Amino acid sequence: MILVPAALLISAFMPAAIMWLLMVGGAYLCFEGTEKILHSIFHKDAKEEEKAARQAALLQPEVDMVELEKEKIKGAIRTDFILSAEIIVISLGSIAAYTLPLQIVVLSFLALLFTFGIYGIVAGIVKMDDVGLWMLKRGKEGGIQQAFGKGLLWVAPQLMKVLSFVGTLAMFIVGGGIIVHGIPYLSHINHEIELWVANLTHVHLLGTVGSLGAQVVLGFTVGALLVGVMSAWQAVNRNKEAH
Repeated sequence: MILVPAALLISAFMPAAIMWLLMVGGAYLCFEGTEKILHSIFHKDAKEEEKAARQAALLQPEVDMVELEKEKIKGAIRTDFILSAEIIVISLGSIAAYTLPLQIVVLSFLALLFTFGIYGIVAGIVKMDDVGLWMLKRGKEGGIQQAFGKGLLWVAPQLMKVLSFVGTLAMFIVGGGIIVHGIPYLSHINHEIELWVANLTHVHLLGTVGSLGAQVVLGFTVGALLVGVMSAWQAVNRNKEAH
């Protein structure tokens, strides 16, 4: 309801701005992915303390878990919103030659598909452990329902770890890919890498994998630069406040 009308209006009145918006969004995705990786490497102690605090809060019924996780929820919504915007704008670019009514129909269909399809599946996965706990409590001792509930409780955290990895990788592929295709020189180099890998291995699919790998490396590099700039900016502000 927000992204489709916004994308159509920008396309109609400021078509030149689309590529710049894509580049900015792609750079932000690279920044988010790199920051997540660096935080997990250099702030392991803080991560463990956060996990311990969350586990302690779960044991206290009076604690509002939504309030406790507010910043993480806001970050997830912001990242998903930008990723969704990138998908909508990329889709719009691929149907730019179509008539306006057809563009509206196609983008609306894609918006519904992503909202209720992909994000619906993600929502189901997030609630998987709640379903498992409900089945464990409702099922008979030693019964199939309890066994299935235990299985869901075991699978849920493993699946979330896999999704976390895949989601971070997707940030670099989408963000790095947009930057690559937005800068002709980088696009040429990326194409050369794809051809080189394909000729070296004699497998066209591996050429595509090599191209995606180059986009991931570029995405991480751009993200690292942005993290460095942001860290320097924060350090300067802290020094100003100290004085």
